[in-house]
Amino acid sequence: MNFYYFSKMDSEVKDFLNESNLLKEDSYYSSAVNNMINNRINSYVNYVNFKIVYEYFHKYNNLKILDLGCGSGDKCIFLKKFFPSFEIFGIETLNYDDPDHIEHKPYLFFKKVHEKIKQRFDIKFDFYNGLDLDVKDGFFDVILLYAVIEHISPEKRTDFINGISKKLKKDGYFVITRCPRNLGIMEFLSRRFNLGAHEWTLKKNELLGLFSKEKYAVEVFKRMNNVPNNYKFTKNIFYPLVIMDMILDFLRWPFSTDYFLIVRKK
Repeated sequence: MNFYYFSKMDSEVKDFLNESNLLKEDSYYSSAVNNMINNRINSYVNYVNFKIVYEYFHKYNNLKILDLGCGSGDKCIFLKKFFPSFEIFGIETLNYDDPDHIEHKPYLFFKKVHEKIKQRFDIKFDFYNGLDLDVKDGFFDVILLYAVIEHISPEKRTDFINGISKKLKKDGYFVITRCPRNLGIMEFLSRRFNLGAHEWTLKKNELLGLFSKEKYAVEVFKRMNNVPNNYKFTKNIFYPLVIMDMILDFLRWPFSTDYFLIVRKK
């Protein structure tokens, strides 16, 4: 999968969401989702993450993939387009640890977007209490946590992983993406200049420590994403930032923003 192919798909998703008129609502999350999907740098970062997901899983058929913490559900559409034979599920929580999410209560907006997506795509959506998934144990082949771990308070993360791991089949996979690093330069700059840094970031041992060697095998571990993702800052300098990201990734720049992780449940 190349960036041109992903860009065409990304444009289709944007057009579909824009046609729904939900992104024109006068609400915090309507504005946030609108800015996110129309940010070309965010699209590029999605590409470099989903490229790995596609290359790793495209050889399979008929898997069940859960996008847990699916937000508006746009990543579920990507998954359905990448893997037409797969069953795609999107589940969002009703309870949040992150103060920003608690304040703005996205449930009602997300529910309306999910209804629109379900009308067009064969994707199943639901909400849960943040603790107990209402599916049988060993149901999913893959659980995607896209920009999720950092929104769970540190003292709850182990219980969270242990709980949802029960819903994963033996030899199933966790895919962790967009997980902000403690040493990420963009997180540092965002915090320094008040550009929307995360409440929590993770060190390498904190992330890998959630997956014991007795129960899991690390299949892919990468540091990635070397570009600022602030919408107003990046919208006019897309190509220089993409080139910069490619160069820094090639040089294995040690201060990349995010972790990418695929682990197999033994």
